[in-house]
Amino acid sequence: MATNGLIFLLCLLSYAAAQRWRGDGRCGPNYPAPSANPGECNPNSVDPCCSEWGWCGHESGHCDCALCVDYSAGGSVPAGSLSGDCPRIVTRSEWGARHSSWVQYISQPVPKVVIHHSTGGTCGDQASCSAKVRGFQNYHMDSNGWGDIGYNFLVGNDGNVYEGRGWDQVGAHAYGQNSVSIGICFIGEFTNHKPNSAAITAAKSLISCGISLGKISSAYSLYGHRDVGSTACPGNQLYDDIKSWGQYVG
Repeated sequence: MATNGLIFLLCLLSYAAAQRWRGDGRCGPNYPAPSANPGECNPNSVDPCCSEWGWCGHESGHCDCALCVDYSAGGSVPAGSLSGDCPRIVTRSEWGARHSSWVQYISQPVPKVVIHHSTGGTCGDQASCSAKVRGFQNYHMDSNGWGDIGYNFLVGNDGNVYEGRGWDQVGAHAYGQNSVSIGICFIGEFTNHKPNSAAITAAKSLISCGISLGKISSAYSLYGHRDVGSTACPGNQLYDDIKSWGQYVG
């Protein structure tokens, strides 16, 4: 009798654990499971990671991004949490991003980095920079008809990096280069003056971070937007500055 009771208890515990993930492959705060909110992914399955977009899987877009959670590793911290030489990255949830309507994952490590400026005014604190990033996203989605903000990352004069499409998604920032590059946009107009030192340091650190995470090739080539398209972007002063960064090829 005692043995039967123990078996029954183990079955109950197993069932309860199974209810921490769903049967449809969805996960995260928007997809709660019967016994877990946010819904989890089965850590013993072939798809143990929850992506930013709420799908269980095993590829880099599920396991290795700023907001991904790897349940095979315990699931206590985002699988792609940035550390070491990485700058402060304001996540999409922190700046109030809308959900993307279309996602395409990029092949990594990417061989190119393309630098942009947004034009318009600069920003000097997280609140004002976040408002600008939300404005860019709204314009790109509502006026251009894109699936999300075009840039992979943006940099403010507050010294923060703002997560756009992030490391793992194809951007919409440089025609013909999106599938092979990370697009980094400095917030502001930099024709007659450069971004401040905090912004430039953050952008350089972001590139180093991407290399250390395996997102950017260590042999990457650096471009200004005007090098790969017919545009004045990223502004004369910023363009002149990036030529001294190393690995600029133009």
